[in-house]
Amino acid sequence: MYDIDALISQTATLATPPTTYYQLNSAINNPNSSLKDIGDIINQDASLTAQLLRIANSAFFSFPAEITTVAQAITIVGIQQLRELTLACTVLRAFPSIPNDDFNINGFWQHSLGVAVASRVIASLRKESNVERYYVLGLLHDIGRIIICLGDPGGARKLLQTTHQSKRLLHETELALWQVDHGEIGARFLAHWHLPPSIHQPIHHHHHPESAEHYQDECATLHMADIIAHALQLGNSGEKRIAPLSDIAWQRLGITLEQLPEMTEQVKLQYHESIQLFKSTLHS
Repeated sequence: MYDIDALISQTATLATPPTTYYQLNSAINNPNSSLKDIGDIINQDASLTAQLLRIANSAFFSFPAEITTVAQAITIVGIQQLRELTLACTVLRAFPSIPNDDFNINGFWQHSLGVAVASRVIASLRKESNVERYYVLGLLHDIGRIIICLGDPGGARKLLQTTHQSKRLLHETELALWQVDHGEIGARFLAHWHLPPSIHQPIHHHHHPESAEHYQDECATLHMADIIAHALQLGNSGEKRIAPLSDIAWQRLGITLEQLPEMTEQVKLQYHESIQLFKSTLHS
């Protein structure tokens, strides 16, 4: 059995926990916190502040007037949405580059942004109340791949070689070799980072949504978004094949075939916007 605890311990020494997110989350959950307290936490991090203001002024929100301060962003974008976007921004810069020719971390994050956008579009189509949470789920869905590459580079290299020789999907090879896949590894790492079950549980089951006992809508959304991103060739996660779409996920989401063309166009548009927003954060 693969030693996930050792893998997480090894990786935790290399990755930077999202401290600002922790502080922000604590303040939001404190009934005595004011909007100023929440804004002050974000303003302590100049690069995060600039990133959030770029996002708030982007086509993602399309507000008619320019948002120039964090206080305005909190009022207009909303506290919950800003919390999710803070997590997205801090996670993108939490992991170091990976000196591995077999793993392109820039392509990996581009794929993750593709899944983030596709998850957001699906959530919008289904009229979910907080679509930014789905964006974060998409961004983090394959985080287990980075954990493997950082904590066990030899194992990661063997995994890719075996997968390409066997013509299986990556998570299928992981299960065959280790009895665990990157979804579970990523979920365990995010739980170690004290992120809530509403984030790590959908990530755990995104390749097999029929196994999810909780957060089934989120899991189905991630599953479909991942397939869309691969089909549209948005970035490169290291996967060479497109997984089949789960019938259970398709039925749960209730999306019709007639909605797919417009949904695909929205994903393409928002993907290019997202790449530009996070361009300075992506590793070269």
